Amino acid sequence: MDSPLSRVDRGNLEPKVLSLYRELFVEGQDASKPEGFWYELFLLKPSKIDLFKTIDALTALKLLEMSHITRDFFSRSVYLVADDRIAPQTRLNALSSLQVFLKAVFAKKYPNSTSDFISILAGPNKIDELMYDFVSVLDSAIDSSGPESLRITALHTALIAVQGSYRSSLIYCFLSKDLFYSAVSLVRDYPFEAYSAFLLLSLLADVDSSDGINLYKQHISTLSNDSFISSGIIDLIEHIKSCVNDFTTLINPANSALFSFQKLRELSFFAFASKPPRADLLRKLPRASATALMPLYEFSLSCPRFSALFVSHKSSNAYTVSDFISLTSFLAAYQSTSLRSSTYARLAFLIINLWLTNPDIMTSAANSIIINTEFPTSENYTAPYLAKPQPLVAWLIYTSILALNSNRIKPPHTNLYILVLANLELILNFLRSNSYRLDIAWSDLWTSLVDTLTYALHLESKEDMTALTLSVTHVLNIAIIHGDSFLLSKKSYDDLLYKLIASGSVIKDASLKSSTLKNNIGVKSLCDIVNHYQQIMRNQTGASLLSDNIVRAINSAATPPALPSPDLFKLSTFDAHADKNFHKRMLNLVLSDIYEVSEFSI
Repeated sequence: MDSPLSRVDRGNLEPKVLSLYRELFVEGQDASKPEGFWYELFLLKPSKIDLFKTIDALTALKLLEMSHITRDFFSRSVYLVADDRIAPQTRLNALSSLQVFLKAVFAKKYPNSTSDFISILAGPNKIDELMYDFVSVLDSAIDSSGPESLRITALHTALIAVQGSYRSSLIYCFLSKDLFYSAVSLVRDYPFEAYSAFLLLSLLADVDSSDGINLYKQHISTLSNDSFISSGIIDLIEHIKSCVNDFTTLINPANSALFSFQKLRELSFFAFASKPPRADLLRKLPRASATALMPLYEFSLSCPRFSALFVSHKSSNAYTVSDFISLTSFLAAYQSTSLRSSTYARLAFLIINLWLTNPDIMTSAANSIIINTEFPTSENYTAPYLAKPQPLVAWLIYTSILALNSNRIKPPHTNLYILVLANLELILNFLRSNSYRLDIAWSDLWTSLVDTLTYALHLESKEDMTALTLSVTHVLNIAIIHGDSFLLSKKSYDDLLYKLIASGSVIKDASLKSSTLKNNIGVKSLCDIVNHYQQIMRNQTGASLLSDNIVRAINSAATPPALPSPDLFKLSTFDAHADKNFHKRMLNLVLSDIYEVSEFSI
């Protein structure tokens, strides 16, 4: 038989805890509560949904007005959780209530977040001591030998607290206490919570400390615990898979075809002339599980060991990096559906950029890591070179092509395209340096680069136009100068020449756009190559650019054009990770998405 405390639908009875919520936050806001009230409140199992709704119904101003109540709630729950003489269930009740309280409080907008948070939680005279105690309590609860539910709730509460206080000075309270080892301890015992722990640590590692020393970043940079890293990789991959499944369910329901670069190239300038099907649903993708990319980036940035283990990790004898490549491809293909898509797409390519600077990872990517993965589909076309397992480095090229070709009718994502081109530059230089010859559809890359050049020259912003044009011409020159060292056949090299000659007017137009481009050695060298072959064509057939004439000119050229010195096209100094504005936007997106992650739902 049900207890009267739990009967909701019989007569006028309701759980006792609901009346306590009303008495505390609605009816009795002007009076302090006696000890017996607080004892009963935390003795009862909380109703998280009702507690959140009760606090959420209050305005930020109202919370500030009743700060004597909110301060009492915060301090009493903190110190109750800290008292290990209290029954574990009561401590869990207090901690669960505290988690909901913080989530509801931090969800509101305040005129001055730091001072208003301080007023609501403790007041200026007690905030330092209470926040330090709060973080210490979380650290002890996460690392304790207590019940699983208490430890996991403490971890989730810490993440909610970090998320909420991130844009205020309260975040520095979390740097005064080192939660790293307690998080490692929890993941050791409960590997399925690795995502939460890695997300917490990555957010804390990203905080700029006043003295320039961030213990979390130091811990990550020296991380050598392979078991902890592997647990993180497994759980992060599960969240990445969830994102991929969201895309495939919406876009590839039949799972019957693979992506066509040619088809996308033909449609990219017109794809959004009318409202695309499922547009409203696409704008919501990726879902909040994409926050897994944040710890993946932060750990890859600071810990090369993590990157190496992530790329080489296997499950059921298959490389799980294929799931990351699949998600990156969907983000690239649908980058223009929403700001969240383009932001997470750029974050994914930043992660790839970190791999490309690691020689060991690239050697494995070219040799031993053979994968197949799911790309966005077209209805009636299956590219044969995407239908078979290939080296990871080949998929990195395919994903780059996809990013350059996708949805250019929307506001330009110039910085994303420049990042992708910088990645391609690193890939081609690696192939050249190690004489790796890939059997891939190089023609798609050449076409994509020429199309991107055309696109760049039509950008309204002169600054964007110049930057993107220089990036494209730099990659094209690397291919021209060093193509014989990584292309599988002369046919692929001749195809590159063909694309350049056929697009000669575009290349020459680049030199007329600005003095910077006119005097750039990369633009000049491409113009010289085009002029060389067009002169041959004029001597043979007149000025016609018919395909047969171009092929005849390439095949019959007695002397090839003079190529610029390779020393002029060394690796660019582009710093992919220096854009603070993007980093801020990415961080804001991740922080807002934390509220939507299923692990932290009320």
